[in-house]
Amino acid sequence: MEITYYADILFIINFFMDFSLLCLLRMILKLKGNWRRLAGGSAVGSVLAVLFSWVWLRIIFSGRANHILLFLFWLCGAVGIGSIMLILAFVPAKNKRNRNTAKTPSLANPAISF
Repeated sequence: MEITYYADILFIINFFMDFSLLCLLRMILKLKGNWRRLAGGSAVGSVLAVLFSWVWLRIIFSGRANHILLFLFWLCGAVGIGSIMLILAFVPAKNKRNRNTAKTPSLANPAISF
């Protein structure tokens, strides 16, 4: 049995779905993240999804598929890819230039501001 796997179509569809979901999540939860970070997270998520689905199909059609292991493989992949996308899209990068300009508490002014 021959299967045709269109990785480019899967990537494009997955990219736009991931991007729209990340934009919706940013809007609903009022998170900070610009469109470049959202697009980067969507692109990485789409590449990982294409690779993951290719491996998934290879395992299923090899004839040696164990259903419990396939489910655990799918679960780890789905949680892992989603976590990586969210981290890339919404976790702020450390700014190395302004590291020394942070306010440090002094003994003269013990008040802590938040």
